[in-house]
Amino acid sequence: MSIKPLFSSYFLCIILCFQAYGQINTLTDFPENLQFYARDIQTNKAVIPITGQINTIGDSVSVVILRDGQPYSQQGIKPTNLNFALNPKIDAELAQYTVQLYVTALGVTTLHQTAENVVAGDVYIISGQSNAQAIRRNGSADENNSEFIRVFALGIDDSLALLNQLEWFYGEGDGYINIPGNTGQWGLHLAKQIVDNQQIPVCIFNGARGAKQLSYFLKDDTEPENLNTNYGRLLYRLNYTKLADKARAIFWYQGESDVHVSTSLATYKTRFTNLYEDWLNDYPAVEKIYITQIRNGCYSTPQQSVRIQEALRQLAEELPNATIVSTKGLVQHWDACHFPYVGGYKELGRRYYQLINRDLYGENVPYATSPDIKKAAFLSDTEIIIETKSNDNLIWENGAHTYFALEGSNALVTGGYTDGNAIRLQLDSSGVGATGITYLDEELITSPYVINEDGHGLVSFYNFPISTCVDIQLNAWLEGAYDPTLGEMSTALSSFRKLLPGQIPTNDLANLTPAGQPYHTAPWNYAGTEGADWTDADYTGDETDWVLVSFRNGIEKSTEVAMTAALLKKDGRVEFVDRCALTTDMADALHIVIEHRNHIGVMTPQQINIVNNALTYDFRLTDSYRDQTSFGQKQLATGEWLMFTGDGNQDDLPSYDITGQDKAIWGEKNGVFDAYLVPDFNLDGDINGQDKILWSKNNGISSRVPK
Repeated sequence: MSIKPLFSSYFLCIILCFQAYGQINTLTDFPENLQFYARDIQTNKAVIPITGQINTIGDSVSVVILRDGQPYSQQGIKPTNLNFALNPKIDAELAQYTVQLYVTALGVTTLHQTAENVVAGDVYIISGQSNAQAIRRNGSADENNSEFIRVFALGIDDSLALLNQLEWFYGEGDGYINIPGNTGQWGLHLAKQIVDNQQIPVCIFNGARGAKQLSYFLKDDTEPENLNTNYGRLLYRLNYTKLADKARAIFWYQGESDVHVSTSLATYKTRFTNLYEDWLNDYPAVEKIYITQIRNGCYSTPQQSVRIQEALRQLAEELPNATIVSTKGLVQHWDACHFPYVGGYKELGRRYYQLINRDLYGENVPYATSPDIKKAAFLSDTEIIIETKSNDNLIWENGAHTYFALEGSNALVTGGYTDGNAIRLQLDSSGVGATGITYLDEELITSPYVINEDGHGLVSFYNFPISTCVDIQLNAWLEGAYDPTLGEMSTALSSFRKLLPGQIPTNDLANLTPAGQPYHTAPWNYAGTEGADWTDADYTGDETDWVLVSFRNGIEKSTEVAMTAALLKKDGRVEFVDRCALTTDMADALHIVIEHRNHIGVMTPQQINIVNNALTYDFRLTDSYRDQTSFGQKQLATGEWLMFTGDGNQDDLPSYDITGQDKAIWGEKNGVFDAYLVPDFNLDGDINGQDKILWSKNNGISSRVPK
């Protein structure tokens, strides 16, 4: 039987004239008013399952969907047995859908059931204690209220109250956990930014509970949906709505109560890891988990808080798909424990949104990640360098040294400054022998801290180990740029043409080379951020080009312990942009490898010992690693050893070689001037016959340095 089109005058008559209850025996799946469905990220649509059982074979069932009151779609089915199933779809958009179910029996069509204001979008989970509840302390979050933010049931810890409120609500940020629709203030602000910017509805499940230790949030493995547990109540709500396998991210803000009872760092990590594993099992679609680092406060001291802060930092570092979120710099409420809306929860919601906007929605969001320590090392007995993981342009607020402390040493931090993503600290006396360095924060203090350009404070850390930087002294000649009459290399790229990454070319018609070391692409794929924000002012004019330097415990590439991009000066000296490219804890002796964009890479013939925290080697004085069938470097009649030029195609495996493919690369660009290009074998900024001559002299040369 064909179903008559319902978008017709006949359909209007049905709506107006036949409101009798239809011939359906059982309706097992149908949306409720305000119901939220999770979208398919690829199609941006959500399926609305409608299933049940009719009374009589021969009856037909139809579903009509209205979008903001206007016809959107319809489906119909005449079941061959009593059971029926329809799966209409709606778009994830800022529109409200009405779902109407009709039954046709004996030629009469009746409206059986209707659901109003149904939407589709993304699902998020919030958990933790009172700063995850984020109720109103000072200032309302009502500016974020939206009909496109939805919540199911209550986050309350009363199982009977939960069961009595199994319905959908609009999101509400100011109220307590017993308020229908409670999201928390920063949860509501986070959701509203998604609504406004991604133009999709959002569903928030907030399962936070104030003043509770981490153990309170753990799963009852024998009864996962145990309504007497926090975990069980949250899981029950998501399973009831069939959204447990749809949640995209979890936001965690907890730890103050564990500070109060002196939970150890190791115990906190063990408990959270168990919780994390249960989350991944019960919420399998979760892509990211955002771990918020607590602020010192709630009647604790910085020294008490920092151990749980460090546990949270380590967890975010060690667990896959976890990210740490700093709360430094947020304005605290007068109780030194919570936050007002403006400057506090609102700003926290913005920081969370910046992260998911980057991680889940694919936007380019600079400085969204809170700066976190990567390594710490002594530059000298009285100076420490700290480097962060991200390409942060850190800002030093005057007095920030107050919150740095050495563990196991009487030396005091007396000053400091930032340099890109590095922090330099000065000590009043020798700190050598310290077990580590700690970074604290203080209640009610919004400044002075170390922050990034988006205002995120440096993540706190406790007793982070301090190594010692190796003083690296390397030298090498590039054949293409070397002038034996002058005993130095050309600086045409940096001083005459100004074509190095980040420079403004001398010729207005020349293309700008994007800033940043040039080895981020294949085949090197080095992700280092050296030179990322460089301009003319960062170059001195005596640079020949960038090189890539790595250090290996053995001969094979797999033994590599460190890599960094560096500048090769005209006198052959390698200048390291990374202030601490290598530390003494990495090895006692290492092979050194230098690579260049269009020269054959070189490696020391043997491991070079680190002596008195220094690693010294001069490739200019002797041949590099080779076997009986290959080449290391070229020796001039005057005795110098040079890296072979002409290797424009560095995809060669298992090592470097110069072949016709390199000539072909030159041929494609021959005649191009004022450009920073690979086939410029003599590094003068032009591609011409001189480059071909250099290639022809070295054609057939190959290396055995393993790539």
